Amino acid sequence: MWAERMTGHNLVVFVLLHGFAQTPRAWDGVREALGEHVGVATPVLTAGAPAIPGGCVLAGYSMGARVALRAALAAPERVRTLTLCVTWASSGPWGREKTRLWGIDQQHRTRDQTVDELLLLTLSERFYENPEAVAYVRGMMMANPHPQAPDAFARQAAASGNHETRDRLDSLEMPVHVIGAEHDILVPVWKSKELADLIPGARYTVIEGAPHGLQVENAEVFNAAVLDFLRSEQGAAV
Repeated sequence: MWAERMTGHNLVVFVLLHGFAQTPRAWDGVREALGEHVGVATPVLTAGAPAIPGGCVLAGYSMGARVALRAALAAPERVRTLTLCVTWASSGPWGREKTRLWGIDQQHRTRDQTVDELLLLTLSERFYENPEAVAYVRGMMMANPHPQAPDAFARQAAASGNHETRDRLDSLEMPVHVIGAEHDILVPVWKSKELADLIPGARYTVIEGAPHGLQVENAEVFNAAVLDFLRSEQGAAV
């Protein structure tokens, strides 16, 4: 599986997990910056968490970060470093009710309507002033070869609503980098701060002025933040 998704032959494998309703292209900037001298795996998240290879450098965005966090908690010996972008530690009762209603609502939406709502939740008002850019991002999302059916959306929403890791985060011993987005309305930046505060020694970075879709609107700053941490922890491997 991993050999088919990797470039390079370095023993350190970089595993990059995309967010909800995305494809692995969300990590294009980081993957390209890593170059051809390391192994890079960008699995498609379609049916649960992928198997994580031992000794990997693990990074996730939004839903992918939730998956990455749970993988690191379940098998910390397999993860060298962990990068968690625009994600959260716990949903709590409010989050469970929110995701339950969101899942019900999606049962009555077309795919176009679902994509349009996700764009509003992840992109900024400033970004919408450029209709060509919005159309481009929308086209990328509509071209996703693995779109979720409404019932699958509801199941994923329920899984997000049941996310609870606060009481286990202090067990993480690998280097961890938490990245929040200052203007995120989907996962508010205080949720990223809470996550970082609960992980001993975690690095915490906030991308100023960024929405949830920071890898689209703030790609250069976002990629630099991710790569700076990876390079500081992996040295010559990056």
